[in-house]
Amino acid sequence: MKTHKNGPRTISFLAGVLCLLIPISSNAFFGVNSLGEANDLKFKPGFTGSTDYLSSNTTFERAKFSYEEVVVKATENVLEMDKDGNAEMVTQEVETVERIPKPINYKEPKSPAVVLLHSCGGLGPKTSPDLNRWKNFLTANGYAVLVIDSLSARKIERGGNCSGRNRPLGKDRLVKDFFDAVAHLSSIPEIDSSRIFALGFSLGAMTVGISGDMADDRSYADKPHPRAVAGIYGGCRYRHENWLPAKSAFPILWLMGSADRESPPTDCMYAVKKLEAQNIGSEWHIYENATHCWDCKAMDGLIRVSGNGARNTYTYDENATRDSEQRVLQFFEKFQSASSSK
Repeated sequence: MKTHKNGPRTISFLAGVLCLLIPISSNAFFGVNSLGEANDLKFKPGFTGSTDYLSSNTTFERAKFSYEEVVVKATENVLEMDKDGNAEMVTQEVETVERIPKPINYKEPKSPAVVLLHSCGGLGPKTSPDLNRWKNFLTANGYAVLVIDSLSARKIERGGNCSGRNRPLGKDRLVKDFFDAVAHLSSIPEIDSSRIFALGFSLGAMTVGISGDMADDRSYADKPHPRAVAGIYGGCRYRHENWLPAKSAFPILWLMGSADRESPPTDCMYAVKKLEAQNIGSEWHIYENATHCWDCKAMDGLIRVSGNGARNTYTYDENATRDSEQRVLQFFEKFQSASSSK
């Protein structure tokens, strides 16, 4: 009888412990940070043509036309007043610039592609214009572009993943979103699965960086990998955790700003030098006096306290922006003819 009485007490105690544990860990299974299939991003099938806005979880096709600017001269008659106040018709020459579309005949029938990963702020009025410019730049250079939106589909407010310790989306979920995006592009017949790249900004850069370390984990080892990735003003350490690995499964281009207090280059030097020494083609560069978000024209002058407690003033840098565009393009082109990814 004594043993029989103790049994239910033990079961009741264990049930109580489980009830206490479930709220703590439930987010890992059921919340917005869940790695379960029901919480995966849903990517829109096929291609979308070039637009003036950024549509989330959408693949934009590479440009079908290039545009040549042609100066057209013409004359027009203009009514003018002379010094005595008399009206007279005057013929004058005017110049206008017309953009003449020319069809692009690509050598390769299948398109290379780039996954675009936003910062912790997600897609919104302040971030979308600059991401849209990058999308247009890449599609004009022959890439299809898939724009990830990890926040909206999960009803997380813009900027809601910038709250430091309380970020609703953690590293594992962001990395899974990224590899899911690469797998989605690989499934599109018009995409060359051996030429899929990625470009991330701030937290998006951190995501592509840590993905190079996690690519050989059991969850991703047999899934499609990007051929190479690029990160712009990404943090290398966050809350005592390394986000840029010293060894990567694929080449990484890492671009930094010397005046970036949010993602200081000093946190990155050990990793970037180790990556370079790995001899798989990784590169890094520091822009003198460039702040965090140096390519963010829509946020020029914004003052923000970052997750590491640093106070930052974002300053748009035209020279760094144009140079980073070219560095990213040249880095991806370096691997265009390389062998296929997994």
